[in-house]
Amino acid sequence: MNQQRVVQFAVMCLQELDAHAGQAVSVEEISQRRGIPLPECTHVIRQLGVAGIVELAAPDQAVLRRAIEDLTALEILQAVWTKPAMSSPLRVWLGDKRTAAFTREYLRSMPSVPPING
Repeated sequence: MNQQRVVQFAVMCLQELDAHAGQAVSVEEISQRRGIPLPECTHVIRQLGVAGIVELAAPDQAVLRRAIEDLTALEILQAVWTKPAMSSPLRVWLGDKRTAAFTREYLRSMPSVPPING
């Protein structure tokens, strides 16, 4: 997705959330009201949630955590341009590309383990 477009979508999402200050708004409503494609709207809301700008009230709803006037352009840019980090245990297990390839091959070579009946 184009970075300029992502920022535009983020601002539009924030404006819609600000219009409903303190109330949870569904991502689908934001998408429809602002004309943002649903997948892009969902992505932007998740990024804003990870950054702590919005609170994810439910899997498909968000609430603005503070007034839009209190946000800086830098916060918004960092939220939407930062790639989500892998969780630490997964990063340790997979490592870099060489390690990940080795791990995949090792796991493929392992015999299947029968399920445990409980």
